[in-house]
Amino acid sequence: MDEASRVKGIISKIEQYRSEVNNMDMDVKLYLEDKTRYSYPQHEKLCDEIYKFEHEVHKVNNSEVQLRLDGLMHSLLIHKRIWERWFDEDLEARKKEFEEHGKISRLAYKASEDIWSKQGLDPVESKQILEDRIIPQYAAAKKSLKDNQKIVFVYNKNEQRIKVKVKDQ
Repeated sequence: MDEASRVKGIISKIEQYRSEVNNMDMDVKLYLEDKTRYSYPQHEKLCDEIYKFEHEVHKVNNSEVQLRLDGLMHSLLIHKRIWERWFDEDLEARKKEFEEHGKISRLAYKASEDIWSKQGLDPVESKQILEDRIIPQYAAAKKSLKDNQKIVFVYNKNEQRIKVKVKDQ
């Protein structure tokens, strides 16, 4: 293979990687928005692949290749930092949500226990069953919440269980 076709192949591969980085950006966004619908984006694998490629071609003595390679590596660096920040922010949001769910389930179970003991009843459901029931109700209520509304727990005497309800303030 002559030098000109080798350079042309390298430039083509650089442009392909640039496109893959841009596509990966969308894949990461979609995954973080809905982890059940979209698969893990494998961005680390793409980064490793590009670093390996850069190591293989960085000694090519062609100014266009070097310029395009530098652009690709700069773009990758920026995207990689952004992706890391997005994943960190997502992790923090999930931790906060986990803590909030724990607090909600503790409050709901404590209220249930108080009501059951006042009525002389044995617990109708375990804390885990209550949590599995209440958390989705709370999440749905939180999504539909308007400015002049608040989320409250109400006790249903017939079912002897606490439920989540949205109430006007």
